[in-house]
Amino acid sequence: MARTDEVGFAPRPVVVVEDRYQHLIKLAEALQTHAPRVRGRVTYVCLQDGPDTAAEVERWLTQRDLDLQVAVLEDSLAAGLFNKHPKQLRLLPPQVCLSPDWDSYSSSLEQLVRPGGVVLQDVELSPLEFARGRPWLSVRAAGTVQATFKARKKDPPILWFMSNKSIHFASLKDALLSVGCDLSRQFFDKKKETWSLIAAAIASHCDRFPLLWLETSRGEQRVIGVDERQDVCSELDIVVWLGGFGKCIVEGRLFDKSIELERGTSNQLAAWVHLVRARIEGRDGVPTIVFGSLRGLEDAPWRGVNQLAIDLSREGQSKSKDYNPSSRLAYKMKEALRDKNALDGGEHLYSLGDAVAVVGIVRRS
Repeated sequence: MARTDEVGFAPRPVVVVEDRYQHLIKLAEALQTHAPRVRGRVTYVCLQDGPDTAAEVERWLTQRDLDLQVAVLEDSLAAGLFNKHPKQLRLLPPQVCLSPDWDSYSSSLEQLVRPGGVVLQDVELSPLEFARGRPWLSVRAAGTVQATFKARKKDPPILWFMSNKSIHFASLKDALLSVGCDLSRQFFDKKKETWSLIAAAIASHCDRFPLLWLETSRGEQRVIGVDERQDVCSELDIVVWLGGFGKCIVEGRLFDKSIELERGTSNQLAAWVHLVRARIEGRDGVPTIVFGSLRGLEDAPWRGVNQLAIDLSREGQSKSKDYNPSSRLAYKMKEALRDKNALDGGEHLYSLGDAVAVVGIVRRS
């Protein structure tokens, strides 16, 4: 299994926005100590510039304990790290800070957080021109991210805030309440709260987002969430889900309805898995002699399947293709497909046909 940092920059369940790298250091230490299971689920947005900030950003990018993604301004010193870490570092346009309104900041934030995720933002972000001296505007800017997700009929992110100053402006308190912030649970006073409590809250939220690993026949590998199921099905002809939903599922553009199958008990599940893996790995297909006898082998490496075919051949178990278990299984699988030409072969091999453009397999990360 590849590390999450090898996949490429992608929206994550937790986005932390700060203009003080020292605070992000404290949070990273707390996460490593108290919530290591959040690995691969957190993105830092660091709006501070300077050589010390750049050095710390590089340390975050090279540490494997948390597999952090980091977003920095493209005109900052830390932006020079992009060529070394293109899959973990996102460059934000200068307008995020320089614009007199919050549109650029909000649109950048929208691209970083997963639906249903959480944005943890310091209320006083001094680099933001539009919010300088008016911290309530940074809160309302985060609120527009929620509104955008709702308009797109996606689960909006939850907004949490933190500060090392008291809520001394009525305008700030009103802004926090207007975006649905529960001041007793979703506002963290950095003078009073320990970073371990913030880390625990992040870990609890991340438990809602089991990471899944998608590999496709296009050579693509990426981390996805269970909430992306509909999007994945719309882009792949056949996708086999081996994790995320209890039962295993086979579905995609070539199916009228999803097929739910039990792991370890289904010849059909193992057959779909090895057909898809053969396409992904550039192999011809699955030997006919074993195609209908793969129950429990959905996780077996290809050499195990190939050895089974050799063993069955030596035992003389090849039968007429009209009556053997493989042909009966292939008939059943074709019945579920919109295009029967999506499954080819029978005499020596079964393989996915020309009607199948792109396939994928999903496992727990």
